[in-house]
Amino acid sequence: FFFFPIIDRYYTRLRDFFQFNDASSYCCEKRPQPNESVLHFRNYQSELGASKAFHMGFPDITPDHTTKHIFPHATQMKTITITMENPSSSRSSNQPAAVAITTRIPNGKARAHVDALTNAGIPSHLIENQSGVQDFCFLKSTKQELIGNARSTYVLWAGLLGDPKSLRLYHINSKGLRARHSDHFMNRFSYNFTIDQSLQRKVRFELYPE
Repeated sequence: FFFFPIIDRYYTRLRDFFQFNDASSYCCEKRPQPNESVLHFRNYQSELGASKAFHMGFPDITPDHTTKHIFPHATQMKTITITMENPSSSRSSNQPAAVAITTRIPNGKARAHVDALTNAGIPSHLIENQSGVQDFCFLKSTKQELIGNARSTYVLWAGLLGDPKSLRLYHINSKGLRARHSDHFMNRFSYNFTIDQSLQRKVRFELYPE
């Protein structure tokens, strides 16, 4: 995106400029648990239709992407003892305590990711019945890792204005995306931050196979 260099240069000022009323229930209702990873499922196919999403180069992650690439350790773990009801239980050090999934279209496609993670041993739940502003606040309030589509400015700005330990922005190496933006799409939609050290530590761009 063309604005990445601007963010890199003026990041501190931008965070001061964009103020969010965290105390207002209109802006913020639900919050992630301190030990939760948060995944924003963009659900382009439900919004645009499968054919249009493909030709516009907006692929969605599948449940296999979620368990094999976003949380690959889920398939390596046989058991997990921590639950959201008992967050002090013991767990493996490389296993997220739980995953909260947000989406503006909470249909069966979104719930399939919850089911896949739950079946893999990671307690997961779908955040529902919130406004777009409240979902943004939920993402912004993430304390662990925040994961979302690299072309979603919604999750990007939530991560930039919040303080997650890591902001993981992924691309799917799909035929539709390559046809729309050539094989060099990573150069266009990713960026190597060189000025702001906090962005260097926090932001990571990832590429997953189709």
